[in-house]
Amino acid sequence: MLRKFRTLFIAVSISVLIVSCSDDDDTIENNDFVACTAILETGTVTPINDAEAHVYISIVINATPGQVWEVLTDFTTMPNWSSTFQGLEGDITNGGQINALFLNQGQVLSFPHELTYEEGLRFGWSDEILTLPGIVDNHFYTIEPCGSETIFIQTDEFVGNNENVPAIGLANLLLMDYQTFNSELKAEVERRFN
Repeated sequence: MLRKFRTLFIAVSISVLIVSCSDDDDTIENNDFVACTAILETGTVTPINDAEAHVYISIVINATPGQVWEVLTDFTTMPNWSSTFQGLEGDITNGGQINALFLNQGQVLSFPHELTYEEGLRFGWSDEILTLPGIVDNHFYTIEPCGSETIFIQTDEFVGNNENVPAIGLANLLLMDYQTFNSELKAEVERRFN
């Protein structure tokens, strides 16, 4: 009799645990969905002091992180859909020397950097802008899963000043380009995979 009671107790306990885990999973998925849709699109410039400004831009993309990463790192086709960031050339590995290519008034500008690269997660650089001595550019493209969608985040920190352009001026100048890139990335990913 005691053995049957133990078996029944264990079976009931496991059933309760399975049901409670299922409920938790549903709650997490629903919270993720709400959190993702609440983000939609953000774009801010935060002045830290006279010589430092931070840029934060995010957008929710209706695709998996792998799909977003695939499009984000397809630098061969990026110029076909992006009107701002044209991709990277060079050694696309962590610590590799690259040129970041940006389209400005119909001309492609090349900026050399040492790449920080984490496969499937983020890439970017943190070093001085050679064409604007005195300003360090800490620019990253990051993807984060959010339920069945992906949050794409672009951040930049400008530290220092150049005699022609202060850090806050550069951040404000580039905010619209970063928002444009995020929107174009979203459109391209969703066009390819939805």
